[in-house]
Amino acid sequence: MLNKTKIFIAVTAAYMAIVSPQAQAVNCTDKVEWTPSLIINSGEEVVYKNNLYTLSNVQNKLWNAAPDNAGHAFRYQDLGQCKVKLTEKQLALSELLAEEKRLSDDPRIQEYQAVARTITNEEVSLVAPLNPNNPDNVRRVESIVDQQMFDQLADPELRHEGYNYANFLKGVAKYPAFCGSYDDGRDAGAICSKTVATLFAHFAQDSGLKDANHAVPEARQSLNLLREKMRGEPALENVDYGMYVWGCAPGESPPAYTSDWSCGVMENGKFQNYFGRGSSQLAYYYNYAPFSLSVFGDAKVLLNNPAMVADTWLNFGSAIFSFVNMPNLSTPSIIQIIDGSWKPNAVDQAQGWIPGFGLTTNMLHGKFECGAKNVLPAQGKRAQFYAETAELLSVDIAAENLLCNEMTISNQHPGGGAASANVYWDTTWSDTPSCKLVHWEMPWTAIRDGSSGQYGNGDYARCVAHNYPDFEIVDDRKSTK
Repeated sequence: MLNKTKIFIAVTAAYMAIVSPQAQAVNCTDKVEWTPSLIINSGEEVVYKNNLYTLSNVQNKLWNAAPDNAGHAFRYQDLGQCKVKLTEKQLALSELLAEEKRLSDDPRIQEYQAVARTITNEEVSLVAPLNPNNPDNVRRVESIVDQQMFDQLADPELRHEGYNYANFLKGVAKYPAFCGSYDDGRDAGAICSKTVATLFAHFAQDSGLKDANHAVPEARQSLNLLREKMRGEPALENVDYGMYVWGCAPGESPPAYTSDWSCGVMENGKFQNYFGRGSSQLAYYYNYAPFSLSVFGDAKVLLNNPAMVADTWLNFGSAIFSFVNMPNLSTPSIIQIIDGSWKPNAVDQAQGWIPGFGLTTNMLHGKFECGAKNVLPAQGKRAQFYAETAELLSVDIAAENLLCNEMTISNQHPGGGAASANVYWDTTWSDTPSCKLVHWEMPWTAIRDGSSGQYGNGDYARCVAHNYPDFEIVDDRKSTK
């Protein structure tokens, strides 16, 4: 039997070269190449083995020792690796990342980036119950939900064995803003308790057994389904789950999506199936892709290996990702709703958008469960489950709005709300390869900031690459030593 943990680590390691931060390269144009006969003055710069050095620690002397001379290397200061010399049809990745950073220098975008930030998968792999070196947000969650409380929230007799406490903590660890810290007086513990209560209430509806006749209350029947009911991994079987491969075939999705987020293909030639997997039952290729980018810096990892969402800690990570990610245009993240950093303006209020559990349902499932005036069954169940999980975690919800039937559904917000910002990249249509921030939805977003390295090369570079296919993007950054 395959060791799924080892598979996850192997796939992660394969992509670390993409997501590791790299130093800026330096411009060596017109700099002198070192030769044994070259005489260098103190303070002058010289290129040696594609690095730029400046001579120092030499008082009023000329010098000709090589920068890597064992006895004299200390006399040189390494200024960095030289930039790659580019042709007219090549673009420097370092310059694209700098342009991305300049264009996304907006407080709202930076706030969204902070909420969606991640730690490395290597750091996640070190997280374990009661480990004193766990990240701050994990230790905060452990103080509220220990193994015993985890078993109360999701009955162990009904919970699928793939949903274990260790994987839950790893999913939390990946996203530091989930149960994160605050430096403005907000009560991080109280916010965390409400966040966890909200999370498990949605678990009960999304992946719970939902058997009203069972002795265990429905709210505690969470995490029963690892994969959508009646669905299995097709492997090489001749299985086609219909709607779960929609968008994969040419013409079914806009070209920007089908090129950057092209669906994986199995050995039998059929598309991978993106049916519901994990605690939030992540479904469809256009949801697997951004989650994969968040975890690996590459959409193709989960598009080619969707089963990882069920078989690794990603079964929790996918749900927590939905809490830190902006679900649609003009919509806040769930974390911002719960912690109070999002405050509705007049436009939001006119849509019936007020903070509370009901709005989190709208962000996650508004299209199917909200805005119908009458309270639809699934919406009512979620509110019931939240009331019960909140009681287990001693969360006061007396003044909270639990429903969303009177709200404009999330993807029909008219714009101009408190969370509205141009966060997507699209082409400028200029002859010079470039993209701009826009308000219409595209597969490239400024929230995945490439300058940190945690999202690979960044969505700005991906936008440029897609819209200017005649140009080659060259990674001219200095590799991390």
